[in-house]
Amino acid sequence: MSGRSGYRKKQELADEFLRNFFIKFGMKQTLENFQQEWFEKKAQGCLDMSLIPDIPVIYRKNAELTDELQVLQEELDEARIVAEKARSTYDKLRKQKDFEKINHRRVQQEKKKLNAD
Repeated sequence: MSGRSGYRKKQELADEFLRNFFIKFGMKQTLENFQQEWFEKKAQGCLDMSLIPDIPVIYRKNAELTDELQVLQEELDEARIVAEKARSTYDKLRKQKDFEKINHRRVQQEKKKLNAD
Protein backbone atom coordinates (compact mmCIF):
# COMPACT_ATOMS: atom_id res chain seq x y z
CA MET A 1 0.00 0.00 0.00
CA SER A 2 2.77 2.45 0.86
CA GLY A 3 4.38 1.74 -2.53
CA ARG A 4 1.24 2.85 -4.36
CA SER A 5 0.91 6.02 -2.28
CA GLY A 6 4.59 6.69 -2.99
CA TYR A 7 3.89 6.49 -6.71
CA ARG A 8 0.86 8.71 -6.29
CA LYS A 9 2.87 11.29 -4.37
CA LYS A 10 5.64 11.15 -6.99
CA GLN A 11 3.08 11.56 -9.78
CA GLU A 12 1.39 14.50 -8.05
CA LEU A 13 4.70 16.17 -7.42
CA ALA A 14 5.85 15.77 -11.01
CA ASP A 15 2.65 16.87 -12.72
CA GLU A 16 1.94 19.62 -10.18
CA PHE A 17 5.47 20.91 -10.60
CA LEU A 18 4.99 21.10 -14.37
CA ARG A 19 1.54 22.69 -14.07
CA ASN A 20 2.85 25.32 -11.67
CA PHE A 21 5.78 25.99 -14.00
CA PHE A 22 3.49 26.47 -17.02
CA ILE A 23 1.11 28.69 -15.03
CA LYS A 24 3.94 30.79 -13.62
CA PHE A 25 5.31 31.57 -17.05
CA GLY A 26 1.89 32.04 -18.70
CA MET A 27 2.20 28.98 -20.93
CA LYS A 28 -1.55 28.30 -21.14
CA GLN A 29 -1.50 26.42 -24.42
CA THR A 30 1.37 24.21 -23.27
CA LEU A 31 -0.48 23.59 -19.99
CA GLU A 32 -3.65 22.59 -21.83
CA ASN A 33 -1.72 20.26 -24.13
CA PHE A 34 0.16 18.73 -21.19
CA GLN A 35 -3.02 18.14 -19.19
CA GLN A 36 -4.84 16.65 -22.15
CA GLU A 37 -2.03 14.24 -22.96
CA TRP A 38 -1.36 13.45 -19.28
CA PHE A 39 -4.97 12.49 -18.58
CA GLU A 40 -5.31 10.58 -21.86
CA LYS A 41 -2.26 8.49 -21.05
CA LYS A 42 -3.41 8.06 -17.46
CA ALA A 43 -6.87 6.89 -18.60
CA GLN A 44 -5.31 4.46 -21.10
CA GLY A 45 -2.99 3.11 -18.43
CA CYS A 46 0.10 4.09 -20.45
CA LEU A 47 1.79 5.90 -17.58
CA ASP A 48 4.27 3.76 -15.68
CA MET A 49 4.41 5.61 -12.38
CA SER A 50 7.66 3.89 -11.44
CA LEU A 51 9.38 5.64 -14.37
CA ILE A 52 8.30 9.12 -13.32
CA PRO A 53 11.38 10.76 -11.84
CA ASP A 54 11.38 12.51 -8.52
CA ILE A 55 11.47 16.27 -8.69
CA PRO A 56 14.80 17.19 -7.10
CA VAL A 57 14.36 18.87 -3.74
CA ILE A 58 16.37 21.85 -4.94
CA TYR A 59 13.74 22.66 -7.61
CA ARG A 60 10.91 22.53 -5.09
CA LYS A 61 12.92 24.58 -2.61
CA ASN A 62 13.78 27.08 -5.33
CA ALA A 63 10.11 27.39 -6.27
CA GLU A 64 9.17 27.92 -2.60
CA LEU A 65 11.87 30.55 -2.17
CA THR A 66 10.82 32.30 -5.37
CA ASP A 67 7.23 32.44 -4.12
CA GLU A 68 8.39 33.72 -0.73
CA LEU A 69 10.56 36.34 -2.42
CA GLN A 70 7.60 37.51 -4.48
CA VAL A 71 5.44 37.86 -1.35
CA LEU A 72 8.19 39.77 0.46
CA GLN A 73 8.70 42.03 -2.57
CA GLU A 74 4.98 42.84 -2.61
CA GLU A 75 5.10 43.60 1.13
CA LEU A 76 8.13 45.82 0.59
CA ASP A 77 6.36 47.69 -2.20
CA GLU A 78 3.34 48.23 0.06
CA ALA A 79 5.60 49.43 2.88
CA ARG A 80 7.28 51.88 0.51
CA ILE A 81 3.89 53.26 -0.51
CA VAL A 82 2.89 53.67 3.16
CA ALA A 83 6.24 55.30 3.95
CA GLU A 84 5.87 57.71 1.02
CA LYS A 85 2.36 58.67 2.18
CA ALA A 86 3.67 59.21 5.71
CA ARG A 87 6.54 61.32 4.38
CA SER A 88 4.12 63.37 2.31
CA THR A 89 1.84 63.90 5.32
CA TYR A 90 4.83 64.84 7.49
CA ASP A 91 6.05 67.37 4.91
CA LYS A 92 2.57 68.87 4.66
CA LEU A 93 2.27 69.18 8.44
CA ARG A 94 5.79 70.63 8.74
CA LYS A 95 5.00 73.28 6.12
CA GLN A 96 1.75 74.11 7.87
CA LYS A 97 3.58 74.37 11.23
CA ASP A 98 6.20 76.67 9.69
CA PHE A 99 3.46 78.82 8.16
CA GLU A 100 1.63 79.06 11.51
CA LYS A 101 4.91 79.88 13.32
CA ILE A 102 5.71 82.69 10.87
CA ASN A 103 2.15 83.97 11.12
CA HIS A 104 2.35 83.91 14.94
CA ARG A 105 5.64 85.89 14.87
CA ARG A 106 4.05 88.43 12.53
CA VAL A 107 1.07 88.82 14.88
CA GLN A 108 3.43 89.19 17.87
CA GLN A 109 5.41 91.90 16.06
CA GLU A 110 2.21 93.74 15.14
CA LYS A 111 1.08 93.49 18.78
CA LYS A 112 4.38 94.95 20.02
CA LYS A 113 4.14 97.74 17.50
CA LEU A 114 0.56 98.55 18.47
CA ASN A 115 1.49 98.49 22.17
CA ALA A 116 4.41 100.80 21.47
CA ASP A 117 2.16 103.19 19.56
